[in-house]
Amino acid sequence: MKVAAIVIGVILLLVAVMAGAGYVWWQNNKLALKAEIQAATDDGRAVGSHGTASQCVDATVERTKGCDGIMCAVRAKSFIRGCMRATKVDAAFCRGVPPEGKIMNTVRWTMDTCSSRGADNEICPKVVRDALKYCRGVS
Repeated sequence: MKVAAIVIGVILLLVAVMAGAGYVWWQNNKLALKAEIQAATDDGRAVGSHGTASQCVDATVERTKGCDGIMCAVRAKSFIRGCMRATKVDAAFCRGVPPEGKIMNTVRWTMDTCSSRGADNEICPKVVRDALKYCRGVS
């Protein structure tokens, strides 16, 4: 009984230390992280204001190549959202997009979109999926 109480106490202490360390890290880095996200969104808007939806996807896929962390994925998502919101409606691009609710078609579309552009990682399809919102009018 005492051993179980000690183990539980140690686990709770470790959780508290990790939560405290996470809080301190966030307080020290939140402004820089927000600035990175805003810069990626602004970059996306700049590309989108002069390009097409296909160019937004191309640029986003390039950003995901070699991407292996959550912050890289967040920056790429911010980029594509900014880009797609700033670009003009591209009916040709949207013709190839699967309708909402077609999950397997959506998965296939995102995987094909990434692999055809040379990005065979797990982050790319998750990021490129945001382009679907543009065609579905959800942006």
